[in-house]
Amino acid sequence: MARRQHWRRGPAMIRPCLAVGLALTLVACSSLPPLAGPDLTLPASYGSTSGEAGSPDHTDLWTGRWWTLLNDAELAERVERALQHNRDLKRAIARIEEADAALRLAGAALLPQVTVDAANARNRVTEVGAVPLPSNAPIYRSDRKLALNTSYELDVWGRLRNSRESARAQMLANRETADTVALTVASTVAQTVIAIRSTDLALHLSDATISSREDTLRLIRIRRGEGIASELEERQGEAVLAGLRAQAEQLRLARDLLENQLGLLCGEPGAKLSRSPSLTLPEAPVPPTGLPSTLLASRPDIRAAEARMRAARLQVEAVRAAKFPLISLTGALGQQSGALGDLLTSPGRIWTLALGLSAPLLDFGRADARTDQARSQAIQAQLAYEQAVLTAFREVSDALASLDHTRHIEAALLAQRDASAAAARVSRVRYEGGYAGWLEVLDAERTANTAEQAWVQARQARLSATIDLIKALGSGWTTPANQTDAARTP
Repeated sequence: MARRQHWRRGPAMIRPCLAVGLALTLVACSSLPPLAGPDLTLPASYGSTSGEAGSPDHTDLWTGRWWTLLNDAELAERVERALQHNRDLKRAIARIEEADAALRLAGAALLPQVTVDAANARNRVTEVGAVPLPSNAPIYRSDRKLALNTSYELDVWGRLRNSRESARAQMLANRETADTVALTVASTVAQTVIAIRSTDLALHLSDATISSREDTLRLIRIRRGEGIASELEERQGEAVLAGLRAQAEQLRLARDLLENQLGLLCGEPGAKLSRSPSLTLPEAPVPPTGLPSTLLASRPDIRAAEARMRAARLQVEAVRAAKFPLISLTGALGQQSGALGDLLTSPGRIWTLALGLSAPLLDFGRADARTDQARSQAIQAQLAYEQAVLTAFREVSDALASLDHTRHIEAALLAQRDASAAAARVSRVRYEGGYAGWLEVLDAERTANTAEQAWVQARQARLSATIDLIKALGSGWTTPANQTDAARTP
C-alpha cells in the first residue's frame, strides 16, 4: 500500500516541474526578426562574348574534363596528375573528412547514449560511528554491481536537429571548397603548360632568327673581305647576334622556372615537360554567345558560400533553441548485491527511470548574446555569398572581354608579323643588290623579330583568357562546330 502511494505521488511531483518549464519556455520564446534573404539582381546574360550573335541552346554546355577542350594530350595528362597528387587539394579533401566526422557527431547527439557500469567493491565500515554497529554486523562489506545506463535528450525545440543540419551544410561547403581548389589547380596547371608551350615556340623562333643572323654575319664578313662591307656593319651584326642569344637564354630561364612551378603543382618536383613536336600553340576554344548568368551556379565557390550561409542560418536556430528548457530521460537497469552468487538473482535487480528538465533562470544575457552572435555570423555569411556572386559575375565579364579583345589583338599582330617578315625579306634583297644600307636591314629584321614574339605572346594571352573564362564559369562547354569555325582566327 505504501508503495502504491509512493507511485501516486510521482505525477504530482512532475506537474510543478512541467509548469515551471512551460513558463520558462514562454519567456524564451521572445520573437526574433527573421533574417532577410540575399539581395541580388543580375543581368540575364553576359554582355560580351567572343563568338557570333545567336541564341544557342545551353542545355549541353558543360563538360567536367574541360581541359580536353585545349586538345593537348600532355596538358590533359599533367592536369589529371595534379588532381591526384597536389598537396593543397589533398588538404582540402582532408577537411571534407573532418566535416563528415563532425556531421556524424552531431547526428549521434539525436540518439540515446548507452553505457555499461560494472563495479566490484569491498570496504570496511567504522566501528565507532555516531550510530553504533550491532554486535553481529560485519565490518567488512562487499558490493557488486552490473548495470546498463542510458540518457536521451528530447529534442523538442530542434536544437540538435538544427545543429546536425548545420554540420551537414558545412560538410557540403567543404566539398565545394575542395572543388574550388581542384578548379584552381587544374586551371593553373593548364596556364603553366600553355606558358611553357608559348616559351618553346618563342625559343624555336628565336633559334631560327639566330641561325639567320649567323648566316648574315658570315655574309657581311665575306663582303668586308671583298671590300664591299664596312667594319661598322660587321660590329653591328655581332651586337645584334649577341642580343638575340641573350634573349634566347632569358627564354630558357623562363622555361626552367615554369617547369619548376609545374612540378610543384603536380606534386612531382623535378618533372620535365617535353617540347611539343609541332611547336605550335593549341587553338583556343570559342564559348557560345549569350551565356546566361544562371551558369554561375556551376561555380563551386558560390555553392560553398551558399552552403556556409545555410549552415550559419541553421546555427542561429540551434543557438536560439538552447534558450529553451532541456528535457532529458535517464534510466538504468541492472543487478546489485553484496554476494557474488546473488548478483544475477531476481532480488538483486535494480532500475531507475527519470525525467529531467533544466532551464536557464538567471544567465544575465548570456543566451541572448550567443543568439546575437550567431545572427551576426549568419549575416556575414549571407554578405559573403552575395559578394561571391558579384565577384564571379565580374570575373566572367572580365574574362569574356579579355577573350574578345585578345582575339582581335592576335589577328592584328598576325598581320603585323606577316608584313614585317615580308619587309625584312625585301630589305635583305635590296641590301644584297646594293640598293639599301645595312641599317635598313637591321631595322627591318628587328621589327620582324619583335612582331613575331608579340604574336606568340598574344596567342598565349588568348589561351590564358579562355582558361580564365573556364575558371570563372566553373567548368567548360561544348560548342557547335559552325560557331567554332566562324570565330577561329585565321
